[in-house]
Amino acid sequence: MIIGGTLVTGTGEPVYGVDPRTGDRLEPGYRGAGADDLDRACQLAEQAFEGYRSAPIAARADFLDAIATGIEALGATLVARAGLESGLPEARLTGELARTTGQLRPVRPGAARGQLAGRPDRPGQLGPPGHPAAPDPGGPGRGVRCEQLPAGVLGGRRRHRSPLPPAARSW
Repeated sequence: MIIGGTLVTGTGEPVYGVDPRTGDRLEPGYRGAGADDLDRACQLAEQAFEGYRSAPIAARADFLDAIATGIEALGATLVARAGLESGLPEARLTGELARTTGQLRPVRPGAARGQLAGRPDRPGQLGPPGHPAAPDPGGPGRGVRCEQLPAGVLGGRRRHRSPLPPAARSW
């Protein structure tokens, strides 16, 4: 695992993936984080969240674009491993890879204008309390609902369709 940019070997017993088609154990095994590693990862995530949340939208868009580019660079390797672990066909996983990277990128057109799928009364503000499922009114990213974006794009919150009335929901 990577914590704070450093490769860390967990301390728990290794956990192995299993090929659902054959039942074969997949290497390598992955060791879980110990309490100290978990505390450190949580502290670093909390510190990073405030910096990310206050970053300009264009910087967040660059960050998400870099993540999408990294996922695409893994391409065939990621699809092959996901196929081993899930039993899903290559075509489906290739489509999932494209869908995932596509969901990271709709922020780009609006970011150039300081906007995102956000509120018209607060252009450029991503997220939090009460962020509506509203599309960016202009540009190729329109029509993207907030539940289609990674939760981190929305300040860690994701609106969902709840059967409860608005007054009974806590976001």
